[in-house]
Amino acid sequence: MGSFVRRRLKQITAIILTTLLYNEFLVYYMVLSQCSWPTSPYETTDEVRAMFIADTHLLGPTGHWWDRLRREWQMQRAFQTSLQLHNPEIVFILGDLFDDGKWSSDAAFKEDVRRFHKMFHHSESVRLVSIIGNHDIGFHYMISPHRRERFVNAVNSSDSVRLLRHKDIIFVTVNSMAFEGDDCNMCSQARRDLSLISTELTCAKNSWKDDVCRKYKKQNSYVQPILLQHFPMYRESDSACTGPDSTPDDIKRVPFREGFDCLSKLASQQLTDAVNPRLIISGHTHFFCMHHRENGVEEWSVPSFSWRNIKNPSFLMASLTKDSHSINKCFMPDENTVYTVYITVIGSLLTYIFITILRHKMHGRRRKAS
Repeated sequence: MGSFVRRRLKQITAIILTTLLYNEFLVYYMVLSQCSWPTSPYETTDEVRAMFIADTHLLGPTGHWWDRLRREWQMQRAFQTSLQLHNPEIVFILGDLFDDGKWSSDAAFKEDVRRFHKMFHHSESVRLVSIIGNHDIGFHYMISPHRRERFVNAVNSSDSVRLLRHKDIIFVTVNSMAFEGDDCNMCSQARRDLSLISTELTCAKNSWKDDVCRKYKKQNSYVQPILLQHFPMYRESDSACTGPDSTPDDIKRVPFREGFDCLSKLASQQLTDAVNPRLIISGHTHFFCMHHRENGVEEWSVPSFSWRNIKNPSFLMASLTKDSHSINKCFMPDENTVYTVYITVIGSLLTYIFITILRHKMHGRRRKAS
């Protein structure tokens, strides 16, 4: 009897450990290995491989401990596996890194930041750029200088508009909440910074020959920028968005509110005129969308990176050159599939245990009868 039970316990333990290993580790390699960098239409050695993630929403103390533990493990495994498999040069997180940053205490925020750096740690060869979101510091009406400053210092971000160069690619990152259109300090600073960046881009485009441009020490060559921000540019709704991870049909046609669901018309036009982007990438909606704006420029809205917000999260993998961009969307493991595996294995084990016990009892009765 003892040896029989021990053998069965070993078998059950082996099955459970194998299931855990697959669902919590190997499945990320199996799914993410199917992703690949897009092929650039031009052969060049200056291609930049960039990854775009959005809306990680790390839960603060108000979130349930199991929900926080589960989602953070999933995101950590997805991110670290992607780094190992695909080795991006630069990674952008497009805002809402934290769920409670807009109202959490300094102690709670510090703990959130510690977990964030643990989850998204990377080698020195990878450049990680974080963009500010409304959950990180609040919507425009609730932002305080202290919340802005602590976020910027914690993740080396910008609370205004910033021009970044990586190799030959120019990125312009934007604090979406700083484009409310009023005269708050944050908005005024954003307008000044945007004006300076616009002047720098114009001077570079004109080869720095203008009298105004000679005052600048920068002599970088011009490359049409890529605009990155948390809010999407103005659009009426997500009605034109398609795909399995696009906005559900029952809310797809709900009108967007300017300044909450997307930038205002005025702010969108202001950024377009100042930056003249060739590509726009945003987050915030938690669902996927790719559409062409009125001027023909592609705008990609990246879904949430957290299974808490969407059951089939994904991220973008982009091959960028000075003159072109190619983008693939990479899906992460579907949580429903993971749950199905667990339910199937548990159901099979319970059935196996029941049948084993029943057979053992019947065998015992036969021995007594004989």
